[in-house]
Amino acid sequence: VVNLSLGFPPGYYPSRALDQAVSRALRAGMVLVAAAGNDAGDEVRFPAAFAGVIAVGASTLAEHGDPLEPTVYTDAGAQLDLLAPGGDLTRAVDHDGVPDGILGVTFDPASPADFGPWLFAGTSQATAHASAAAAYLLAAGVAPSDVGERLRDGARRLGEHGFDTATGAGALDVKAALSVDAHEPAGLSVQLTGALVRAGGARVAEAHTS
Repeated sequence: VVNLSLGFPPGYYPSRALDQAVSRALRAGMVLVAAAGNDAGDEVRFPAAFAGVIAVGASTLAEHGDPLEPTVYTDAGAQLDLLAPGGDLTRAVDHDGVPDGILGVTFDPASPADFGPWLFAGTSQATAHASAAAAYLLAAGVAPSDVGERLRDGARRLGEHGFDTATGAGALDVKAALSVDAHEPAGLSVQLTGALVRAGGARVAEAHTS
């Protein structure tokens, strides 16, 4: 599984070299999972937008109704496959006083030798969740070419009509993905990056595009 927590700017079409690299990786049986982007736009970024790449947007806890909803920053579009937990550092829906971010371990940019937990938000974090789910499916015996379709078929629908450009096939559901039938894959793509900041003494990472 290749996790691609990165992306090109809007309107950018990748070079032939990158196109060929993605094609070779897919032919070799690799599962490519990429971030959709963090600009609240209607265009999934490359490399997530490549056919065959699983494009992942970000979900977060909803204030009302369904437990999950798309984040305000996630990019959308026809190539979006599904949503996975990306977090939102501007909210604390459960009222626990902690932003609804995704906890990760990394170094302090001001002190690279200092590793510790940080809260993040972004489609990069969502992509890591989807990549882990892809690895779980492979370990369960699912063929690489079927992983994307399994994740889409197993996703919990958030839109009114199944697939839509805002949520893709819905929210990541690994258990359901294990129980659905495999079909021919129809891949997609995504983008993202994170920048670390300090907020009131707490370690927080804001989402930004690369």
